[in-house]
Amino acid sequence: MALRLFLPLALTALACGPVPAHEDVGVPPGPAAPDRPLKPLAGQVIVSYNVENLFDTLDDPRTNDDDFLPNGKLHWTGERYRHKLRQLARAIAWTGTELPPIVGLTEVENGAVLADLVRTKPLDQGGYQVVHFDSPDERGIDVALLVRAAYASVLAKEPLAVPLGSDRTRDVLYVELGLASGARLHVFQDHWPSRREGAAESEPKRLAAARVVRDKVDAILAKDP
Repeated sequence: MALRLFLPLALTALACGPVPAHEDVGVPPGPAAPDRPLKPLAGQVIVSYNVENLFDTLDDPRTNDDDFLPNGKLHWTGERYRHKLRQLARAIAWTGTELPPIVGLTEVENGAVLADLVRTKPLDQGGYQVVHFDSPDERGIDVALLVRAAYASVLAKEPLAVPLGSDRTRDVLYVELGLASGARLHVFQDHWPSRREGAAESEPKRLAAARVVRDKVDAILAKDP
């Protein structure tokens, strides 16, 4: 029987069968899976967190990051960036009795900020692997997954593009995880197009994102009902 956990518009997890592996783009793989057996997920907290524009202080011509520069609108200095990393790391750590085994993130600029986050106390004790792809989003924000190697091994990962014609939005991140029980957990980290433009404009875009997830779920279930 398949086990499904649905967290609306943010993270969806589906336990069932295998899918082909894909390569990620320019992000260190993180800690290798431990030689000792994986710990069970039972009783652990799975987190999905919108980190609200986690940008570094470096100018990237590929992203809309002008406000997040030292001379930009928000005067985004190195100290302010490091302060945000510390606050995020503490908030994530407070979600359970120990560091959560799986953390889905939205609104991250790139792989570098994710590497900085997992090196920030107390997350630096978690042995997190970063799963991330650069998205074509107009603002330059992506989604990502942090996975503790002690609890799950990353078996496959893939960015699922959301077709919007001339518009661009972040991909849906799909990750297949191997668990202690031998089961597989299929995770979708989503950040659907915003509602800020009103229902008439945003609903078709959000339905397009929903179809992408639905089609992938159907493909997985077709291989393992």
